[in-house]
Amino acid sequence: MSYALRLAAEAKRGLAVLPVIVQEEALDLLEESSVRAEMTSGSSPLIQEEVMDLVVHLESKRYYVFMVVRIDHRSRMVRVDSVGHAVRT
Repeated sequence: MSYALRLAAEAKRGLAVLPVIVQEEALDLLEESSVRAEMTSGSSPLIQEEVMDLVVHLESKRYYVFMVVRIDHRSRMVRVDSVGHAVRT
């Protein structure tokens, strides 16, 4: 079973401003990270932080999405602290 995925209020706000397709891609990546966290739990520090990034091409725009993620192996949780983005046309 993968780790629980929790989004902080700031992360929810950051996702909410993105187009739905971009939100779905970001959530898919986060879900993959919760599965990967379980697979690496024995060889990782109890708590680790990382920045995940994603690029989504939609219509004539390119969305760069950045997510600050904290993986807590003790509580088996992946917490998304914030989501930011930039758009390039």
